[in-house]
Amino acid sequence: MHSLTTCRLGASCTSSPAWTVSTYYTVLDLQEPPGPLPPGVTEDMLRLYSPVACLRDNKNRIPPILVARAGLDTPWLNGTIDRFVTEALSANLSIELMNHPVGRHGFDILDPDGRSREIIARTIEFVRTSLRPPVEARQGA
Repeated sequence: MHSLTTCRLGASCTSSPAWTVSTYYTVLDLQEPPGPLPPGVTEDMLRLYSPVACLRDNKNRIPPILVARAGLDTPWLNGTIDRFVTEALSANLSIELMNHPVGRHGFDILDPDGRSREIIARTIEFVRTSLRPPVEARQGA
């Protein structure tokens, strides 16, 4: 079993008590590669660096997560996102999924429409809210 500090999902989690994860159209499961493995890459390596495996191994140390998904992205990429979200929900983690049904990979840059703006605005608010100290800390309790 690996620690969260070796997992790419939580590489910097131990350096700050207040942290969050937001990701746009990202490969979130390396355990089902789209083709043959490159020379020198093993299935153990894929598991070690797979964000979905990180969820399984570190359920109690995962921060709030926001995932943005491009509906027109490749089925393989979206499958990795879907498996990650399913795993996070089955672990009862704090996760928010925002899907852009007609968005392309890079929708935040390539598709200047209302849904893209909505996802960007929600991401900003998500990060602000997630990184805000608890009310008690702000009031000096």
